[in-house]
Amino acid sequence: DICVIECPADNESMQSQFDDYANLATVITSCSEASISIVNNFNPNGFISQNCTNPTIAVAGAVAYQVVTFTASDGCNRNATCTALVVIKDSDGPTISGNVSFGIADCNETNLQGGYTNWATNQLNGLSATDECSNGAVTLSYAPLTPNVDCSSGLASTLVSFIATDDCGNSSIQTAYYRIIDNGTGEPVMATVSGNLFTEDSEMVALANVEVEGGSNNYMMTNSDGYYHFDLEMAQNYTVLPSRNDDPLNGITTYDLVLLGQHLLEFNLLDSPYKMIAADVNESGSITSLDLIQLRRLILHIDDQFPSGKSWTFVDAGYVFPQPNNPFATTFPTAYNINNLTSAEIVDFIGVKLGDLNATANTTSLQAGDTRSSDGQLNIRLEDQLLKAGQEYELDFKASDFKDVEGFQFTLDFASEYLELMDFAGSELRNMSADNFGFNKIKDGKITVSWNETQAVNMPDDAALFKLNFTALKETQLSKVVSFSSTLTASEAYQADLLKEVILDFGNTVTNEKKFTLLQNQPNPFAQETVIGFQLPEATDATLTIFDVAGRTVWVQSQNYQVGVHQVVVEKEDLEGTGVYYYQLSTGKHTAIRKMIVLK
Repeated sequence: DICVIECPADNESMQSQFDDYANLATVITSCSEASISIVNNFNPNGFISQNCTNPTIAVAGAVAYQVVTFTASDGCNRNATCTALVVIKDSDGPTISGNVSFGIADCNETNLQGGYTNWATNQLNGLSATDECSNGAVTLSYAPLTPNVDCSSGLASTLVSFIATDDCGNSSIQTAYYRIIDNGTGEPVMATVSGNLFTEDSEMVALANVEVEGGSNNYMMTNSDGYYHFDLEMAQNYTVLPSRNDDPLNGITTYDLVLLGQHLLEFNLLDSPYKMIAADVNESGSITSLDLIQLRRLILHIDDQFPSGKSWTFVDAGYVFPQPNNPFATTFPTAYNINNLTSAEIVDFIGVKLGDLNATANTTSLQAGDTRSSDGQLNIRLEDQLLKAGQEYELDFKASDFKDVEGFQFTLDFASEYLELMDFAGSELRNMSADNFGFNKIKDGKITVSWNETQAVNMPDDAALFKLNFTALKETQLSKVVSFSSTLTASEAYQADLLKEVILDFGNTVTNEKKFTLLQNQPNPFAQETVIGFQLPEATDATLTIFDVAGRTVWVQSQNYQVGVHQVVVEKEDLEGTGVYYYQLSTGKHTAIRKMIVLK
């Protein structure tokens, strides 16, 4: 098999990815001595570069390689070796610098193809592209080469892709519309007003209502291309007004609080007028700590919308901010006025998702934005214990490898029939207080949590990140009634430029050797294999079953076990894919179930 390391990666990341591969090595020996060792000569600096267009090794996307020798030794002083190919693979498209602008032409022009070619060539000349991984040059092109010239409906639109491609075939794309308008030969009584709604990163905004006020009012909703158009009576006055007010949490996480706090302290200023408009969530005409408070209340589900009731603001794309570093110095146009319509007009708007400072909002669907996968996990430790009915407990949620953390958020789920929340009991974490918790869903057994700092924070292991007081209503095991999830506020941590999942870690300690216990699989999440541990109070037949989120059985194992602790190894290839799974242990007397996550 080939070990694939994704580029770009520093030496530490390359070593980590290789170590996951190296751990798959196994040894078979007839030696009765149990001592076996496996070593290898992998060197993160030992890669040989190659060009994807003329590769030395025929592995798609490989930009560098090395051959690693594994050496195994057994207790009888015998050695054996084997080799493995390790490649660095480029799967990412180039980075495009520059922006493309929309093009327009008249249907009565004699050389429509020539005009289109000249416009597309000029757009390409304004772009450049670089690639972090490939050694060769990046090529720029556009498609299609021929525009739509059918003006019979009054407007011919062509969505043009400007493509940067590296030597490994990876590409990145910017798009723009080229429109050819037919204004007719006489004095038409109707004219088309049309345009697109898109973000400053040229992502089209769907599901927005565009209204035209004046004459007989008209409105329509944009689809995935962000396009709208109206056929309007000429010689009239109109106002074009776009809006979108659904899903205020779209694209918003605690990381936006990190960016907002850094801007307020002038530690890391927002770099565009549109990001500053997004930061002014209460639309006061300035960015203040009140915006940060309002944004946190939304993340914690204390509020369900912004004060204005809006989710998006739209700015006339043709407007030039006199002071780009202070868009509030003048009133920017959120509508477009047409006085005495005399011909077809194209009016584009730039959409700004309020509160979304890092452009992660989903612009084309009702589902929340930012579907990035996590880059590992941040563990928060909680000591497992047996809870006695009627007693009050101070639960101490402790740090574990809490290094370079700028913020975290998650939903704390607890079984409300077993536990009753009393109050917030304190924290050793700077700026962590009761204001970082949302308690308005405690009747449903849910507490939302959001904390951030403007600069990364380190905490020693076992430091109290926060403490909560609960009263036990029934006798139970703590690990069975408390967990972290993304049911309200997504489970995320921002650590050293990585997005990680926040995991509640109870460890694998069995608190009562006579109890039936199903342990959390380790590691979790996992990318290659995991170990499921469990304890049986008596010898019995037991069945371990793994289900997907749809409830379908994907793996099952049944056998007779002796009293005590047992472990079962599950390989990733035993399952049907990645994502969330549930595993259940069943005997004639007991059943328990837990969740596990499989990574790509």
